[in-house]
Amino acid sequence: MDIASVVVQGLGVLVWPAVVAFVLWTFRTPLGTLLTSGTVSVKAGGVQISTAARAAAATALQSAAQDKATPLAPEAARSRVDADADALAARPTPPRVLWVDDRPSGNRFECAALTRLGMVVEQAVSTDAALNAVLRSAPFDVIVSDMARPESSTAGYDLLDRLRADGVRTPFVLYSGSADPAHDDEAVAHGALGSTNDPAVLLELIAQALLRQPPPGAGG
Repeated sequence: MDIASVVVQGLGVLVWPAVVAFVLWTFRTPLGTLLTSGTVSVKAGGVQISTAARAAAATALQSAAQDKATPLAPEAARSRVDADADALAARPTPPRVLWVDDRPSGNRFECAALTRLGMVVEQAVSTDAALNAVLRSAPFDVIVSDMARPESSTAGYDLLDRLRADGVRTPFVLYSGSADPAHDDEAVAHGALGSTNDPAVLLELIAQALLRQPPPGAGG
């Protein structure tokens, strides 16, 4: 074996442990998620969310609140998450949420919180895409939409109007950049459950929707 081969092998022995350590550190959260099973389970009593999943959802909610400039204390985040988890306990299957926004990356923390709470989130970037999703998919439990999109400055209302005209009564929440109470009143008058720019309030509205809306296929 020549000197170059010996040097290469020696470097491999030295470098690989460092590479492995770097990968484990960099991807510690995803790996932890993969190694932790049973964080969300469906039992006879409904959807059950583990303590670990609730903590992860609270962390994501805090990140969303910081991103939207609506700071949230850790205790308040956990309290909000627990309330949503309790709302899920009455449902036999994980709720399905349709999220409509032409810039979905801007809501990554909010979607992460919902996912950690066991909800199934499907995204659409336009009114037409949202309508197609409603037509081709199993019923959604909640629809979350922004207001302005490239297609229209009132795209949120346009989508709501078209859904109601088609007989779709799914609870509808507007998630926009405005915190004006008048906008919330206007949204409610228009047929939405509410309007907010606050991630914590958004989760509260979603919990309200889940408590009001019977699971798909339920009698009543």
